[in-house]
Amino acid sequence: MLSLAPLAGADAASTQARKPEYLNDVVALAENDVWAVGYLAGLSRPDKLWIRHFDGVAWQTVTPPPDVARLEALSALGPDDVWAGGLDEHRHVYALHWDGTGWAQVDTPDDFWLFAYDIDMLAPDLGYMLGARDCSGSTCAPSADRWDGAQWTPDDTGAVGLHSIDVISSNDAWGVGWKSLDKPHSFARHWDGESWAQMTLPHTRSTGVRYVSAVSNKDVWAASQSVVLHWDGTEWTKMPRPRMAVQGIDAAGPSDVWAFGGKLKHGTLDDPHKIAHWDGTAWTTVATPLPKSSTITAVNALGSDSAWAVGNVQDHEEAILRWDGAQWIRVN
Repeated sequence: MLSLAPLAGADAASTQARKPEYLNDVVALAENDVWAVGYLAGLSRPDKLWIRHFDGVAWQTVTPPPDVARLEALSALGPDDVWAGGLDEHRHVYALHWDGTGWAQVDTPDDFWLFAYDIDMLAPDLGYMLGARDCSGSTCAPSADRWDGAQWTPDDTGAVGLHSIDVISSNDAWGVGWKSLDKPHSFARHWDGESWAQMTLPHTRSTGVRYVSAVSNKDVWAASQSVVLHWDGTEWTKMPRPRMAVQGIDAAGPSDVWAFGGKLKHGTLDDPHKIAHWDGTAWTTVATPLPKSSTITAVNALGSDSAWAVGNVQDHEEAILRWDGAQWIRVN
């Protein structure tokens, strides 16, 4: 079993000496069971993976396996079935599994990937790691590995090309992706328990849809930086977009959707720590306690009065925010 150490405060001197901390993803199973992952940036050594857990009272640092890696994403099926994925120092796919008592590394194919986008578990015997092997110009060669309940292998079920997946049930999941950066032609794929079926997304010929959040088979949200789409069970419809370049979206219901991002200035994302909320009618930008030059990297909502967000502050220290139904509060 891996040890847990309470998250301690730091004085000014220790903060200056501390290595930069980055959190990349968060998943909330319950009010007293929240995970966040990222990496501790090496100043003179390779990066080390970074795991946090909230037990309803305080955030704790979980001592991970002594490996060099960057954890990029989380996916959870239950309190004793949580996965984290990313790349190791050689840019090989890296996966960890939590069984309720400890984290353990799980063997993955010895593939070189340039990027790891997401890890998504549909069932105990079905999950995907999504990424890209390499990029040439504006085109990246997509990759996907599949978990079959016993091992990770290169995918052969049709998930290659997806950037992210969100799961409603083991026979109802949605994924989104695109063909290339210069001519995205974005698409969605639906998993029915047997295979993936692809459909073209409207209004996306010039934008790559990277983010998806599914509440039910009649309430699915997808987004790129410049377009927000909604599936009502019959068709995809273009929706209003928050006043930002969207970097992620998470829906708890048809009138309870969160998006986060920043402003594009000369093609560069500026100050990406803005959060907006959809109430069924319009988007409203919601203030956060983070200073400028901070970044929000993930949001996960449990309901209208409970959500979590993670990122980093001024490219230096981790940020963990909690929505209490009225405001975002920084809790670390």
